[in-house]
Amino acid sequence: MTGQTLVVPCGPGHKGRTLYELSAAERTAEARAKTMTFTSSIQRFGGRFAVGTSKSVPGWFGGFDFGKKRAAWKVKGDEPGLFAAEPGCARGVISWLDGVHTVHELVKGKEVDSFQTARSRGLAMSADTIATIDVKGNITLRRDGANSVVERDEPTEYGNLPLAFTEDGQHLLVGASDGSVEIRDAADGALRRTLVLHAGPFKDLRVAGGKLFSLGTDGALKVVSL
Repeated sequence: MTGQTLVVPCGPGHKGRTLYELSAAERTAEARAKTMTFTSSIQRFGGRFAVGTSKSVPGWFGGFDFGKKRAAWKVKGDEPGLFAAEPGCARGVISWLDGVHTVHELVKGKEVDSFQTARSRGLAMSADTIATIDVKGNITLRRDGANSVVERDEPTEYGNLPLAFTEDGQHLLVGASDGSVEIRDAADGALRRTLVLHAGPFKDLRVAGGKLFSLGTDGALKVVSL
């Protein structure tokens, strides 16, 4: 979803699904996605593209061009879990459930980098850094083809740990399972500040217009100026 449009999947999964683009409650475009047994994520990025993930066998991840009403590209692999795009949406990263992360040019889906971590619970991408957080809460920062790991304590190995970069790419925000947001240095992962926002884990964490938007499992939506 963007401020102007929403992308939703409709139809029975065993026959494929249709992705509808809605703008001001009006359907503006659609694209057909075959063999999408289950849709775990639909995201809109860059121009007329939308991305959907599926849990079909084998798994695949596709970029859909609403102008052509079909998939512009598809990538096959283990079940895809998470996706994030850099500012400007020239590249994006897919986190697969087996811990492989693949980086792609989003126009044609060409793979330009890959790396391995434990299964990811959160993923974010800035212009020069990819951040992923594993089941134990440890953060991997990938920059210039090399990984650095930031160890941290997380009491549970279940649920999402959403990540988001600030718009200038200087800081990484981590939504911890206790409802606090850790503000960390994007270069080395050093903890700079902590904000307590929710009574429990996060559902989502986004940054836009110099503000942090967070949705918690406590039902609260918080907006904080950064």
